[in-house]
Amino acid sequence: MNTHRLKTITMSVFVLLICFSDPSRQTMAQTQQQNNNRIRLAQNYERQGKYDAALRLYLNLFNQVHTNQLYYQGVKRNMLRLNMYDQLVAIIESQIRRTTDPRYHADLGDVYYRKGNHDKASEIWQQLLETYSTNRSVYSYVANAMTRNRLYDEAIKVYKLGRQKLGRDDTFVFELANLYVLRLNFKAATLEYLGYLEKHPNQFGYIENRIANYTKEPEDALQVAELLKASLETTTREYLVRKLLADLYLRVEEYGKSLREFQVLERMDAPERGKTRSTGQELYFFAEKALQAGEFKFAQQAYDLILDKYPSSPFKVRASYGLARAKQMQGFANEAIQAYEALIATAPQNPWSEDALFQIGEIYFADLFEVDKALDTFKSLVEKYPGGKKTLDTYFRIGDCLTAKGNFADARTWYEKPLDAGKTNWVVKDRALYKTAYLDFMRGEYDPALERLNRITEDMQKKTASDQNYVNDALELIILIEENKKKADALSAYAQAQQFRLQRKYSEAIDKLQGILKNFPSAGIVDEALLDLGELENSRGNHAAAIDY
Repeated sequence: MNTHRLKTITMSVFVLLICFSDPSRQTMAQTQQQNNNRIRLAQNYERQGKYDAALRLYLNLFNQVHTNQLYYQGVKRNMLRLNMYDQLVAIIESQIRRTTDPRYHADLGDVYYRKGNHDKASEIWQQLLETYSTNRSVYSYVANAMTRNRLYDEAIKVYKLGRQKLGRDDTFVFELANLYVLRLNFKAATLEYLGYLEKHPNQFGYIENRIANYTKEPEDALQVAELLKASLETTTREYLVRKLLADLYLRVEEYGKSLREFQVLERMDAPERGKTRSTGQELYFFAEKALQAGEFKFAQQAYDLILDKYPSSPFKVRASYGLARAKQMQGFANEAIQAYEALIATAPQNPWSEDALFQIGEIYFADLFEVDKALDTFKSLVEKYPGGKKTLDTYFRIGDCLTAKGNFADARTWYEKPLDAGKTNWVVKDRALYKTAYLDFMRGEYDPALERLNRITEDMQKKTASDQNYVNDALELIILIEENKKKADALSAYAQAQQFRLQRKYSEAIDKLQGILKNFPSAGIVDEALLDLGELENSRGNHAAAIDY
């Protein structure tokens, strides 16, 4: 027999013999399991608000083991909830006789304060602080008891006394900061965090999160900002404090002030960021945040600064793309196209060039509605970047261009290409089904349209929320078709209006929709026609006419 296996079997037998030969071990294990079950039951009672039942269990456990803090805290917590102050005083005093642990004195003061005997509570706490003046924990015990009774100012004094007695200005930082926040003294809280940051610069992220929690309101944030600005004169961590200031301005949407601070950060020697000199990193961070927030003007300024002052920046290509995107989002179509083309010319193999070419196509199609140029651009993208990250979106966009040109047959071919390529996730599949169903709808082929739309909705249970992008659209079109099939002429006119709308032939679309109102006033589709008429008049800038609908 294998020696190792023999040893393992022998050891297992030995352990079993010990367990069976020592009944006391079995009894202890059973008792511990029973106690654990009682604890879980007591905690469950607490969650249900059954404090009497919870207290009975905790008392039973506590009477077995007076030194167990979990049992004691359960007794204390539930007696306080039930206002059983005298009984709790007796228990705490018995604990004081059993042990020298000072926390019981702090608890005793807590109970007396809740009973309304504030002088007695203060006397107990004061005596405790004098007796244990060099014990850091005692200051926490007393201050916590005060905080539970909303004695925030008194708790602050206790922590400050602790600093003085212990000779440690860097202790109780977070406790004091929390109390200052409760008192809405955000400047004092910030000073605590800044003092901590001086000695612990690696905790910047944590400190910034704490400050962010109480500077969500602009008024509070700007007060803290003034303090941060003043602190720049004295701090040895100028980069970190200025970063706090720049990020704070960014959070409260003071983009102009934030950009100025990020410009200063960009010029600073800063070992804290891992390298002394930045080459666009700070400005790029700001620019991306501004772009995401829709502050395109400020984003453009930051991207321009990167490209102008740091031509060798590792962020150059991304900044070039961001600059073009910011111009595009501001409606500067031709400037954006030029910026995208410049990026492609300087970095044709960079992945951002594929995105740039796609956006050029988007501008031609969605903004300028120069469909032929858009079509050429999208087809060029498919040729230059086969199987690229924008390929599927490009297939659909080519289909959209062909639909706008009235070439439904070729549009269908491109809409179905993602399925032919084996890209069968739910979103892609449903997008292809919806696009082709809409082609059928506009041609008046309602049964094929419904068949495709029903395929989108039939698998709803299998789809996550993020997979259901086209489910609502499909359901709306199904209802529209089924409720109006009997009024075939009205539905056909509405479908033709949608085709004109996609082709941006707004006058023809309006004529079709107005024809529905005139010729089929009782048709169910009239409501849809009215809604569309309002939207079309708005899109033409005819807001007065839109209101009439």
